Amino acid sequence: MRDLCAGALIRTCRLERNFSQEGLCRGICAASYLSKIEKGTVTPSEEIVQKLFAALDLTYTTDEAVLAPLRKAMDDCFALAWEEGDCSALRTQITASRDLLLCSPLHLQCLLFDALCACQDGDLTRAHSVLSRLQAHLSQLDFQSLVRYHLLCGLSAADNARALESFGRAHALAPSAVTAYHQCYMHFREGRYQEALRFARQAYDRAAQDGSVFILKNAAFLEGVCYSNLYEYPLRRAAFDRTRALSQDDPAMLRSIDYNLGASYVSIGDAAQALPFLRRALDGNADPSSRFFTLHKLALAYQLLSDREAGLSAVAQAQDMLDASGDLPPVCRDMLRLIALRFEDNYARSDEYLALARRLYHSLGQEIHYGFMQFHAPLLLEALCAHRLYKEALQIALDTRFVFPSSLKKRLLNAD
Repeated sequence: MRDLCAGALIRTCRLERNFSQEGLCRGICAASYLSKIEKGTVTPSEEIVQKLFAALDLTYTTDEAVLAPLRKAMDDCFALAWEEGDCSALRTQITASRDLLLCSPLHLQCLLFDALCACQDGDLTRAHSVLSRLQAHLSQLDFQSLVRYHLLCGLSAADNARALESFGRAHALAPSAVTAYHQCYMHFREGRYQEALRFARQAYDRAAQDGSVFILKNAAFLEGVCYSNLYEYPLRRAAFDRTRALSQDDPAMLRSIDYNLGASYVSIGDAAQALPFLRRALDGNADPSSRFFTLHKLALAYQLLSDREAGLSAVAQAQDMLDASGDLPPVCRDMLRLIALRFEDNYARSDEYLALARRLYHSLGQEIHYGFMQFHAPLLLEALCAHRLYKEALQIALDTRFVFPSSLKKRLLNAD
């Protein structure tokens, strides 16, 4: 037995059994030598490894006829997972052989599989725990496994900065459609749209070479959203046209395109243009989160069109979604309250409206993502102008690169 993974397996099982190094290696080797075995810095003899395995009551499998199909199953599972495919059958197959895999040269790859399953199940605490265990054995990971490790660190990261750092390491090791796409998405969440566009193009080009329709349409979609948030509407249309062409069998993506087009029209006050897109995005949409945000934008569109009855109906439906769903962030209640206030007379002069609009603007970038903060900028700008807080309004406009409607621009230019 000459694989370095044996040391990682010994360490994992020793810690699970609460054995000290001194207790495990007594009569076999020195504790300092066991430490080197566990770190993979020495290649122990077959005799020493077998004695350590016997002390841990382990049976080590090296039969390639048994391991080869399991290795392929894990490779296929990761390939599907990167494209959000259905891995359930492969997960069942691999999980059934997990004990065997853990006591084989595929021990570290099995731990990566455990971390992947945790990420897919939304158990990021467990994923982080498994990846922390693997951190001590990075030098023992093969190249492909190291890339997977950094991608999983990105998927389970506690914040965007750490995620971006991990995805960047994966991309530096092996640039691919997957690594570029994840970097694109994280830059988009932070509002760094030019960087996001750079990686979107990389992801799209590499996906075209690889034949990955999932990355193709998602990279094109993010490109369209970035152009929308940069107010580059002709470029947005071209990107969304490409996304539509790739998504004819994907109703959820088609609804996402309509939602983003509708939301962008609402953000510049063109509610009449927004309505058909938002109505299409709502039609047949059963996802609670997506439905809530579409109703939120619809309510605002109706308010801008002075359709009180339809607007309050959309608010009520969104409130029902909020009450029924446990997955929506708490800040959604404040978002909905802000829209409800807009149906009151002289809402822009209300201290409650100003305070709520200000709080949402400053919190949504962290609690959801930058695009939501940017969307709420004109709602806050309206209140700031109504309170003659023109200096603060100008700073927000500069920070978000907001294109002022002519009415707000005139009020700023005529300010004392």
